[in-house]
Amino acid sequence: MTNQDWRRERRVRTVDTEGNPADVVVGLVETPGHGYEAALRVDGGPGVLLPLYPGADLLAAVRQTIEDGYRASAH
Repeated sequence: MTNQDWRRERRVRTVDTEGNPADVVVGLVETPGHGYEAALRVDGGPGVLLPLYPGADLLAAVRQTIEDGYRASAH
């Protein structure tokens, strides 16, 4: 995915786990035979596809981790 054109990019400035500035980019990339798919990359690194189909575990795992963080912070 390094040479692909990204479409509808959204960039979020944040920090990494060591407190250093980091950019997270989400957008669409064209994949052969599949049209456009959602993808994510951090600080210009390699992009990864975000499985968004029913039963995909990535978004559920992110949601559960955020909820865990809220619960842990409330104690």
